[in-house]
Amino acid sequence: MSALARYFNVLGKRVGGYDRTETSLTNALATQGMEINYADDIDSIPSDYTKIENIDEVLVVYTPAIPRTSVQLRYFQMNGFMLFKRSQVLGEISKNYKTLAIGGSHGKTTISAMIAEIFR
Repeated sequence: MSALARYFNVLGKRVGGYDRTETSLTNALATQGMEINYADDIDSIPSDYTKIENIDEVLVVYTPAIPRTSVQLRYFQMNGFMLFKRSQVLGEISKNYKTLAIGGSHGKTTISAMIAEIFR
């Protein structure tokens, strides 16, 4: 998700998100101007993301790591915001490019490093 956050941030989009715990990665995203919150409640969502008049300007991207019971996710679902799985967004971003994608439960980093070395 951090790569997607950075991608949209570089495009000049305002980026915010939720993570269960603060880490060096979430701190780095915040340093780059992204709004990260750590409490799964509506009050933690920046107010302009929740305004119904902005509904067409807010893209909510989620992963299987977010439980269906998430208060923030439920808020966006129940108020008609555009919700997409991370995989859908990656597909949209990459559909106009030649793409090599690595997926699975284990070994993605290792295989990605091996492919990068081959290309290098």
